[in-house]
Amino acid sequence: TSVGVLGEIMCGLFSQAYISPWVIVRPIRRWPDFIFFCSDNRYAFVESKAFTGTSEGSNDSWARVPRPIMYDCINHAVHQLNADPFVTVWFSFTEICRIDPLELRVTFIELNAPEQRSIDQTRRVVPQAVVQGLAERAVSTGTAKVLQKEGYFPGDSVGTKNRHGKNQREIEAFSVEEVAEVMIDAVPDALHESAKEEIQKQARKLAAKAVPRSTDPGKRMTAAKELASEGQCGELRSLGSERFYLVDLTAEQRKLLEREWSPNWEQAVQKWKTIRGTDFWRCSSAAVGLGPPGLNGERV
Repeated sequence: TSVGVLGEIMCGLFSQAYISPWVIVRPIRRWPDFIFFCSDNRYAFVESKAFTGTSEGSNDSWARVPRPIMYDCINHAVHQLNADPFVTVWFSFTEICRIDPLELRVTFIELNAPEQRSIDQTRRVVPQAVVQGLAERAVSTGTAKVLQKEGYFPGDSVGTKNRHGKNQREIEAFSVEEVAEVMIDAVPDALHESAKEEIQKQARKLAAKAVPRSTDPGKRMTAAKELASEGQCGELRSLGSERFYLVDLTAEQRKLLEREWSPNWEQAVQKWKTIRGTDFWRCSSAAVGLGPPGLNGERV
């Protein structure tokens, strides 16, 4: 699990540096690991693979990727590109050579269908993985709005059967409204109307199964996310004498980044911002940092 997580971290950092600045869908335990919407109106499906190696391993990018992993990836890519030639498929291979000091070797490969395949297949649709992912985002936000509206707190249950039905109807209504928001910069203009209908349909299905009760992520996590959403540092947890902080990028910061962003692999090793001596690293529309106590509530 640790190997896989480390690979996904490297995959995310490099992908947002070169493929597109924002992750629009993050499928969990499904193909692929990340989905980006690129400036050419194509979706990039990015899958992470990680494995252990040695610091004396080959400097040849192809030679250091185990053959069985490479064959498996190409098989996935062929199936995906045959189904939808408008998608571009990326694989990120992270070789963990040494832990202390940390040494990683990351290799990216890009696979595309021949241009003629796109010409032959004139009808384009939004991939089902994107429809499902955007619908899940809409329902998650819709559920959170109902919980906030009803004044629930972590650990509360919904209560009576009548209340359950009322809340479920509200979750569906809020989720359908939220679809327009999650579609921003995530769907080509030409597919907007058909995609909206599909995503709303999927959101209604998911909302019907949603359990309108709050989970208990912990008071510190809840407080940290509330601060982060307001552009302030929220303390997630302690790590020894230091603290792990989270902050969301504001709308203005996102717009500025979009204007200035250009594909450059070297951006992957560049910090996003330093706040009172603590470096923060961007992870799509949020940033994280490890620093001393006292940054909680600090405005970015």
